[in-house]
Amino acid sequence: MHRTFRIWTIFVAVLACSAGAAAQDRPLDAQQGAAKMAELFSQAQQLDIKIKHAPSLNPTVLELYPENASQVQAFGLHLHGGMPSEKLERILRESLRAIAFSNAIRGNDLEVPTLSPAREIVLLHENDRFDLALAEAIKNRGLSQGQADDLVLMDSQSFVDRRGWRTSRWMTEAGYQALVIWDTNELWLSKDTQPCLLAGHLNWLSMNFFGTSMPVVTWRANDENRHVTIAGVPVCEGALWRSAKSSTYACRTWMKARMQAGDSFPYTFAIVDELGEVRNESLLKATFVNEYLQCSGELGKLIGATSLKPRTAKTISMGLGRSLAEFEREWANWFLYEDNQLLLLQAAAGKKEIGENVESEDDALAALHFLREIRKQAYSNANIWAEEVNLYPDLSLQAQLHAQYLKFNPKQAKKWPGAHEEYSNRKGFTPAGAWAARHSMIHFSPDPIVAMEEWMATFYHRLSMLEPGLFGIGFGSEGKFCVLDTGSLIAPYWGEEWVVWPPQDASNVQRNYQPELPNPVPGSNLKSMGYPITLQAYWGAKPGSHSIQMTLYKGKSESSNAVPCYFITPDAPLSKVLAPENAYCLIPKAVLKSNQTYTVVAECDALQKKLVWNFKTDSK
Repeated sequence: MHRTFRIWTIFVAVLACSAGAAAQDRPLDAQQGAAKMAELFSQAQQLDIKIKHAPSLNPTVLELYPENASQVQAFGLHLHGGMPSEKLERILRESLRAIAFSNAIRGNDLEVPTLSPAREIVLLHENDRFDLALAEAIKNRGLSQGQADDLVLMDSQSFVDRRGWRTSRWMTEAGYQALVIWDTNELWLSKDTQPCLLAGHLNWLSMNFFGTSMPVVTWRANDENRHVTIAGVPVCEGALWRSAKSSTYACRTWMKARMQAGDSFPYTFAIVDELGEVRNESLLKATFVNEYLQCSGELGKLIGATSLKPRTAKTISMGLGRSLAEFEREWANWFLYEDNQLLLLQAAAGKKEIGENVESEDDALAALHFLREIRKQAYSNANIWAEEVNLYPDLSLQAQLHAQYLKFNPKQAKKWPGAHEEYSNRKGFTPAGAWAARHSMIHFSPDPIVAMEEWMATFYHRLSMLEPGLFGIGFGSEGKFCVLDTGSLIAPYWGEEWVVWPPQDASNVQRNYQPELPNPVPGSNLKSMGYPITLQAYWGAKPGSHSIQMTLYKGKSESSNAVPCYFITPDAPLSKVLAPENAYCLIPKAVLKSNQTYTVVAECDALQKKLVWNFKTDSK
């Protein structure tokens, strides 16, 4: 028996909030910030937000999606689109929860403010509809031709229509959510917030609540020769650097390594005039400065004290009440001494140091080798360049801490999503364990091989194990629990490929589904169903929402008898609780036959792509 978690939602990075040097090196409140933020995050994710549904009357949506024009609204925020209304609802609800969370960590109540004036946003469901939306806006005077030309030149992700709304090109759900909080920030943050504080906070919030970075901001400017220049998108090289776009753990690991190697990232570089100028290393620095200010309770006060004032280092220094040099030393002590603090947390929780736990180390290595073999099989017949997965000891330490927390709280371990949280008032709570809780898979067995074999017989759990960009894991066990972190270190995969399981010509494939929570087929008995067939789609240079159809046949060709299956897609999940991006799944309605060859057909008409492959079940 095991549990899953919302794969694309990343837990608040409270780990660093508890880390640091001695108490005299930083404000006392920063030591208590981790537990407070962990509790607020848990409460924010459980906020009951009522969403209203209605047909959309937005002109762009009516022209592009005349038969599926939908609208959802709450607290003055209206989202329009042609996608399923359940998808719009998920995007709106998570965006509003993040805004409530932001309010709380800035010293206000944990509540969603009513946005005034009301804000309208159109979310396009396919990437190729953006040009059609531009044409519609030009035709109906929402944009001038010159404005549209600039948008194309800057490769803008969205634009403001002068008729009263913003239109966004296709994004992931996390990307939509980040866009929503970015577009509305002046309605729930202090107006004229300093760009360094705004960028740091929005990026931190997007990364920790949604699992993505804030939208890239582009703008027109004139160089010294009065030529128009366009701010470009930085090219990120290296898995750790690329994954820093979505994981504060990766971001922290990369920046810490560079700082220890002697690189300096002064905060003054982030104190600039334009929001879009806060990028690359300066954005990472602003993000972690923001995190520290949240932990110390200073962020809300600093935003208020510096609003409407010159965008200078002097303004920030006066708002902090100390020199930037003093603040930099204080921040660096807090940021760089995290590893030592992890060992202290572990010792306080009553555990041996990780180096002394030989059994756990052996299990972690066994998990690593098993996972590498699975990935090798999955990619053997596909044109995929995948990251090599390695074991990160500090991730293993965090996973072990969460396994111990579950041992102390067995009733919570049986609940979903409760098993993927740690409550600060319960025995065994640590911020490090709380990070692992949100980034890991959990199994009610300490044996990593048993756990991984059963995870591969599910839909939700399998996905992160086959993610091509996964390059770092952590494994820990305690009592009957094992925890595998597959969510902290994933670099975006830029290729165009489909990853399928079971792979081509696989043999001895298990015949039955392994029950998991949440149930992807609500109300059904998963034990009576067949082994799931999954496809993870990566679109490369052709991003967007593409429709894929999948069919399972009993026999060696697609001319055989079709097998009755449930079919799950990102836009049509059977469970509204969890809808992974770009993941498709066939779940046979009955256990598969023994020693039987099956054929799978997957087709995408829009891309004229078709994939046919076979696998054979075991003889048990």
